[in-house]
Amino acid sequence: MPESKQTPKGNEEQVAKEASIPVDIKPLFVATQGQQIFGCVADEDVTSDNPYKLILKEQILQDFLNRAGVSDFKEAKAAINSYPGEELLLVYDYDFKYGQNFYLCLTEEAKERILHPAVDEDGEGEGEGEEGQKEDEEHVEIPVTPEPKEWISQQSDVEIKEAMVENSRPLLKFVVTRKRQLFGAAYEFSDCSANSSKDMYIDIASQDLNVDDETDIQRMEMEVAVQAIPELADACCQTEWKKPVNAAVQYEPQMMSEEEAASIMKSDGVVDFFRSACPRVELSLQQNEIMDVFVDDYKVLSDTDGIVADKSDSSLKEYQSFTDLKFSKDRPITWIDWHPVQKGIVAVSCVHNYDCDERIELYSKLILEHSLILIWSFVDPIHPQLFLEAPDDVACFRYNPTKPSIIAGGCMNGQIIIWDISAYEEQFMSNRGPSLSDNKGPAANLAVFETDPKLDHAPIVRHTAISSIEFGHKKSVSDMHWIPSHIEVCSKTFQIYSNPTHVCNQLITCSIDGSVLIWDTRPMKPTAGVMVLQQIDPVTSFQHLDLTWKPFLKVSFPRSDNPGDFAATRVSIQESQPVLTNITGSSDKTSVDTTRELLEGKTTHFYIGTEDGEVVYCDWKPVKDHESGKLTCACICVYSRNTLFCVLLGCCIFLLQ
Repeated sequence: MPESKQTPKGNEEQVAKEASIPVDIKPLFVATQGQQIFGCVADEDVTSDNPYKLILKEQILQDFLNRAGVSDFKEAKAAINSYPGEELLLVYDYDFKYGQNFYLCLTEEAKERILHPAVDEDGEGEGEGEEGQKEDEEHVEIPVTPEPKEWISQQSDVEIKEAMVENSRPLLKFVVTRKRQLFGAAYEFSDCSANSSKDMYIDIASQDLNVDDETDIQRMEMEVAVQAIPELADACCQTEWKKPVNAAVQYEPQMMSEEEAASIMKSDGVVDFFRSACPRVELSLQQNEIMDVFVDDYKVLSDTDGIVADKSDSSLKEYQSFTDLKFSKDRPITWIDWHPVQKGIVAVSCVHNYDCDERIELYSKLILEHSLILIWSFVDPIHPQLFLEAPDDVACFRYNPTKPSIIAGGCMNGQIIIWDISAYEEQFMSNRGPSLSDNKGPAANLAVFETDPKLDHAPIVRHTAISSIEFGHKKSVSDMHWIPSHIEVCSKTFQIYSNPTHVCNQLITCSIDGSVLIWDTRPMKPTAGVMVLQQIDPVTSFQHLDLTWKPFLKVSFPRSDNPGDFAATRVSIQESQPVLTNITGSSDKTSVDTTRELLEGKTTHFYIGTEDGEVVYCDWKPVKDHESGKLTCACICVYSRNTLFCVLLGCCIFLLQ
C-alpha cells in the first residue's frame, strides 16, 4: 500500500530533523490548555508572520508547581531552572521545522539569534532588502480620478421636483421694536376687569349648525395609498417520520497482508516510536494512579491554607461522648439533665427517629418497643449506669432538686411519668466505677449495677406512676419544672404559700396543645386544714397516683386576635430553686401540720414561649369573667418578635448610657 511505502521515508526525514536541531533549541509540544495559560494560542496569539512569544521564567516555574508532571515544559525543566535571564523565548513552529508545534530557546544567545538574525558580511541581505523595497515602491499603484461622464436622466428628477415644496407667495416680514429706555426695566403687573376695556378680549359666539344648513366645509384633497393584502399568520406542522434511514454506515476496512504488517512493525520508525512513546505513556499512567489531574485545587483549599498567621480556634472541642450501640445509636436526643447532687452523672432521653406518618404506620410496633432514659457516668462512657423505662418517647424530664431519686418526665402522648430509683441510690452514690484491681475478665467491664448475671446491660427501672390520659395534655409535653421547695401552690385558692417541709412536691408542665398544668405528687387528705404525708415504701410510694393522677390546676391561653391557643414550648416562673446544703433522699417526718403562711410578695405570674416566637405573660390565678361568669386565666401581655427586639434594643441603649 502507499502508506506502508512512505513510512520509512518519513522516519528518515524525522531522524534528519532531529540531527539538525541546535543544542540551545528544545522542541516542545504545547497542548491547548498550556497555550491558553501562557497566552500563545496557535493562529491567534502567535502566527506564521509573528511566531514569537516571550514568557517570564517565574510564570513557567509557577506552572511546575501547579500542574507538576502535566506541565508542557517538563522536558526542559532543568534548562529552565538554570536559565540566567528573566524571559524565555517561545517560537511557534508553523512548518514543524523541528518536529513539534513550538520550540524553546534555552540560552540568551539563541534568543538573540532568533529575534535578530545576522546579516551577511557582503551585504547581500541588506542589498537584497533595498532592491526589494525599490521594486515594491515601483509597483505601487497611484489612484487616478475617473473622468466625468454625461448624466442621463431616468425621469427620477421629475418626481423629485414634484415632491419639492415651493413658495406660493412672498415671505412675510415682521419687525418688533421697543424703546431703548425700556430695556431691562422692571415689570409691573396689575389686576384689570375684562369689561373695562373692549380690547382686552374678543367674544366669539358659537354657531348652531342645523341639518338644513348648506354650510359647505371645504376639505383639502390628499393622496392616500391603500394596499389590500391577505392576513398573515405563523403556523407550524410536525409530521411523524417513519421512513427508516441509515444512521451509520460501515465500510469494508482496508486490509494488508501479514508480510506487509510484519515489515512495518519491524521497521526502525515503529521501533523508535515505541521507544519514545512508552516512557510517556507509563509516566501518564503512574500520574493518573497517584493523583487526580482534573481536581480543582482552589475548591479543596481550606480556610487556613495560604495564611501565615494561625487563626484562633473558636469551635467547641469534644470532651467525651456517650453512645450505646443497642439503645441510643441513630436515635435523636430530646432532653438532657444533670444529677443535682452527684457530679459526673447525666441523664439523656432517646426517641425513635420517625416522622409523624411513620409513627402512624408503626403504631402497633412502637407500643411494644418502650422508650428509655439512659443515665451515664463519666467514669464509664461506654456502658449506661441505669435505664428508665417509659411507655412512650420521653420529650422532657427533670430530677427532683430535693429528692434526686425521684425523676419526673413528660411523654409525647401528653402523659406525665414518675420514676423512683431510691433502691439504687446508695450504690449509685457510692460506686465510682470498676477499678483495675477488680478486672477479672470481660464481665468486669459491664455496667455498674449487675443485678442479674445473665444481663449484658444495666438494670431497667420501670416507672412508678403515670398520669391519666383523659385529664393530661392532649399533645406532646414540651417543658416541665419542679415548683421550688420553699413555696407551694394552694390547690383551692391557687395562691402561693410557704412550704415548711422544703421538699419539691409539685410540678408545672406545658404542652403545644396550649395548656399549662400544675400537678401535686402527694396524696392529699385534708382534715381540718391539715395535710398528711404518709411514709411508704419507696417502690410503692407513688402507686396511688398510677393511672389516676390528674392536675389540680389547668391554665389555657386562647388567642384574642386569631382562633386557637398559644402553642407553648417553654414555661418559666419567677421563683427559682434555692441552694440547699443538706439534701436527703427521703424525709424523716411522717406528718406536717398546717404552719403554712400566705406569701403576699410572691406573684402568680409566669411566662411561656410559643412556636411562633412569642412570649406570653400570664397569671395562673383564675379571674371571673364579667360576660360569661366563668373563672378563666388571663393573658396579661403578649410580646411579639418586633416587641422583643425593641425591648432588647432599649435595654442595650440603657446599659450603654
